[in-house]
Amino acid sequence: MDMVDLDGMNIHPIVLGMIPAELARTRRVLPINMFDSVLTVVLDDSRNVAVLDDLRFVLNTEVEAALCTPAQFDAALLKYYPAA
Repeated sequence: MDMVDLDGMNIHPIVLGMIPAELARTRRVLPINMFDSVLTVVLDDSRNVAVLDDLRFVLNTEVEAALCTPAQFDAALLKYYPAA
């Protein structure tokens, strides 16, 4: 998996809407892009690959993953899915 830098990235609200906030928080997965029916998500732990199959099944679309640091993931989670 490629590493991505989430700092300064702006994720489109439609892409964010593909994964509910609770799922993003509990499964540690953040959608960052949708292109040609392929959803790209970012994980902060390369061992969390089981979530990809779950997303493929639930969303009925191809899912690719990238990695970021845990600190960047936490910051993006707060930015895009603020606690209610």
